[in-house]
Amino acid sequence: MWICTDGGGLNYMNHKTEIFRHLSTKDSGLVADNMKSICYDKNKDKLYIGTYLSGLIAYDIPSGKFTKCFKSPKDRMLHHTVTHVYMYGDKIVFSSSDGIYVFNEKNQRSYPRYYVLREYLRLLSINQTRYGRYIIKNIVCMKIGVPDSMKRYQSSDFGIKHNVLLCICETSNGEIYVGTEGGGMLGYNAKEDTFQIYNSKNSLILDDYCFNCISLDERFMIIMCSNGLSFFRYKRKESEIFYIGEKLPVSSFGVDNGLYVSENKDIYAGSLEGLAAFSVDNLKNSANKKVLVSFKIICK
Repeated sequence: MWICTDGGGLNYMNHKTEIFRHLSTKDSGLVADNMKSICYDKNKDKLYIGTYLSGLIAYDIPSGKFTKCFKSPKDRMLHHTVTHVYMYGDKIVFSSSDGIYVFNEKNQRSYPRYYVLREYLRLLSINQTRYGRYIIKNIVCMKIGVPDSMKRYQSSDFGIKHNVLLCICETSNGEIYVGTEGGGMLGYNAKEDTFQIYNSKNSLILDDYCFNCISLDERFMIIMCSNGLSFFRYKRKESEIFYIGEKLPVSSFGVDNGLYVSENKDIYAGSLEGLAAFSVDNLKNSANKKVLVSFKIICK
């Protein structure tokens, strides 16, 4: 498992041994330690990493070499902050402060495009900045290859006028959810073409600060809240299991903390204090609505 950090470079963890390998600007040829996102191209066995003010970089795993995807001083993407990187087919899609691009590695050029999920495009569009952070207030959806189909959804239309949109998730059954900073979760209603609010009052989510979300399986979505993790059941539209309590090895979660589910369904949650990990088997063996679980904290 490869982990990018905000100031700590690139880390690799062996699932079996739980031994870490650490790569930084000091000893590995890495051009930036402040990383924002990461994705893996299995066909090339290569990582693509978005950085703070150093653009997009690539890491060839077999050779262990880092390269900048944009090298020309005239390329305006050379010193951009790349906040999200995804693989879509054989293309690299990434977002920057001025838009969303598709990167052509052969000729090292990027073309303005919109972020895609399955057969439809969905993205969080950027409006303005506040205290150096991007404020995201809109959701945009467009069918691939049909620019005229673009539709913009304003957060104020859903009754969360003063809340920031933080993350977007497509579940295993194709549902779309958006996490907000203080307004709970927004779930897309395809029949009515609108979004519905799910929060701590109507859906038993731990709290309304939803920093990250990820699909676990055909039943649950994991929501990273400020003080724990909520497991949201799709059919009932409410959380059923919570991971909270003093035994949680991290005090809280925040903006930009990662959330990952491995192939064997182990769950990893990043925080300012380290990486917490636990097995999904704890869910199957627990019949309680609220449970205290034994996490393990993985540090340097």
